Amino acid sequence: MTTLTAEKVVKLVAQGVSLYKADLSGIDLHDYNLRGCDFSYSDLSNADLSNANFVCANLEGANLDGADLQGTDLRYANLSGAIVTNTILENTDLFKVTKLKHQKKS
Repeated sequence: MTTLTAEKVVKLVAQGVSLYKADLSGIDLHDYNLRGCDFSYSDLSNADLSNANFVCANLEGANLDGADLQGTDLRYANLSGAIVTNTILENTDLFKVTKLKHQKKS
Protein backbone atom coordinates (compact mmCIF):
# COMPACT_ATOMS: atom_id res chain seq x y z
CA MET A 1 0.00 0.00 0.00
CA THR A 2 1.36 3.41 -1.01
CA THR A 3 1.34 6.19 1.55
CA LEU A 4 0.18 9.49 0.07
CA THR A 5 2.11 12.60 1.06
CA ALA A 6 0.50 16.04 1.09
CA GLU A 7 2.44 17.01 -2.02
CA LYS A 8 1.25 13.88 -3.88
CA VAL A 9 -2.37 14.53 -2.84
CA VAL A 10 -2.20 18.13 -4.10
CA LYS A 11 -0.69 16.96 -7.39
CA LEU A 12 -3.43 14.31 -7.86
CA VAL A 13 -6.16 16.87 -7.06
CA ALA A 14 -4.67 19.29 -9.61
CA GLN A 15 -4.85 16.48 -12.19
CA GLY A 16 -8.53 15.90 -11.35
CA VAL A 17 -7.93 12.47 -9.81
CA SER A 18 -10.61 11.30 -7.38
CA LEU A 19 -9.39 10.29 -3.95
CA TYR A 20 -12.57 8.31 -3.23
CA LYS A 21 -12.15 6.14 -0.12
CA ALA A 22 -8.51 7.19 0.32
CA ASP A 23 -6.88 6.65 3.71
CA LEU A 24 -5.52 10.10 4.53
CA SER A 25 -5.84 9.92 8.29
CA GLY A 26 -3.47 12.28 10.07
CA ILE A 27 -2.28 13.98 6.86
CA ASP A 28 -1.18 17.63 6.98
CA LEU A 29 -2.93 19.55 4.18
CA HIS A 30 -3.10 22.95 5.88
CA ASP A 31 -2.97 25.99 3.59
CA TYR A 32 -3.35 23.90 0.39
CA ASN A 33 -5.73 24.68 -2.48
CA LEU A 34 -7.94 21.60 -2.83
CA ARG A 35 -10.79 23.35 -4.63
CA GLY A 36 -13.19 20.92 -6.30
CA CYS A 37 -11.43 17.81 -4.98
CA ASP A 38 -13.22 14.48 -4.50
CA PHE A 39 -12.50 13.06 -1.07
CA SER A 40 -15.84 11.26 -0.84
CA TYR A 41 -15.84 8.47 1.76
CA SER A 42 -12.16 9.13 2.51
CA ASP A 43 -10.63 8.86 5.96
CA LEU A 44 -9.41 12.34 6.92
CA SER A 45 -9.61 11.71 10.65
CA ASN A 46 -7.14 13.71 12.72
CA ALA A 47 -5.95 15.53 9.58
CA ASP A 48 -4.75 19.14 9.63
CA LEU A 49 -6.94 20.83 7.03
CA SER A 50 -6.71 24.29 8.58
CA ASN A 51 -6.82 27.28 6.24
CA ALA A 52 -7.22 24.99 3.21
CA ASN A 53 -9.47 25.74 0.24
CA PHE A 54 -12.20 23.10 -0.16
CA VAL A 55 -14.59 25.26 -2.22
CA CYS A 56 -16.92 22.99 -4.24
CA ALA A 57 -15.21 19.90 -2.80
CA ASN A 58 -16.95 16.54 -2.45
CA LEU A 59 -16.51 15.33 1.12
CA GLU A 60 -19.66 13.21 1.14
CA GLY A 61 -19.37 10.45 3.74
CA ALA A 62 -15.81 11.49 4.63
CA ASN A 63 -14.51 10.74 8.11
CA LEU A 64 -13.43 14.11 9.53
CA ASP A 65 -13.39 12.92 13.15
CA GLY A 66 -10.83 14.99 15.05
CA ALA A 67 -9.77 16.94 11.96
CA ASP A 68 -8.67 20.57 12.28
CA LEU A 69 -10.75 22.70 9.90
CA GLN A 70 -10.01 26.08 11.49
CA GLY A 71 -10.18 28.82 8.89
CA THR A 72 -10.95 26.34 6.10
CA ASP A 73 -13.07 27.53 3.16
CA LEU A 74 -15.87 24.99 2.66
CA ARG A 75 -18.18 27.15 0.57
CA TYR A 76 -20.44 25.02 -1.64
CA ALA A 77 -18.78 21.80 -0.42
CA ASN A 78 -20.79 18.58 -0.15
CA LEU A 79 -20.52 17.28 3.41
CA SER A 80 -23.63 15.10 3.40
CA GLY A 81 -23.08 12.09 5.65
CA ALA A 82 -19.63 13.30 6.72
CA ILE A 83 -18.51 12.42 10.24
CA VAL A 84 -17.64 15.66 12.03
CA THR A 85 -17.38 14.40 15.59
CA ASN A 86 -14.64 16.25 17.50
CA THR A 87 -13.89 18.31 14.39
CA ILE A 88 -12.55 21.84 14.95
CA LEU A 89 -14.69 24.23 12.89
CA GLU A 90 -13.72 27.64 14.33
CA ASN A 91 -13.60 30.43 11.74
CA THR A 92 -14.58 27.97 9.01
CA ASP A 93 -16.56 29.33 6.04
CA LEU A 94 -19.60 27.06 5.74
CA PHE A 95 -21.60 29.23 3.32
CA LYS A 96 -23.90 27.04 1.22
CA VAL A 97 -22.45 23.77 2.57
CA THR A 98 -24.58 20.80 1.52
CA LYS A 99 -26.17 18.86 4.37
CA LEU A 100 -23.68 19.29 7.20
CA LYS A 101 -24.91 17.32 10.18
CA HIS A 102 -23.23 16.18 13.35
CA GLN A 103 -22.83 12.46 12.63
CA LYS A 104 -21.96 9.80 15.18
CA LYS A 105 -19.44 7.15 14.32
CA SER A 106 -20.97 3.69 14.14
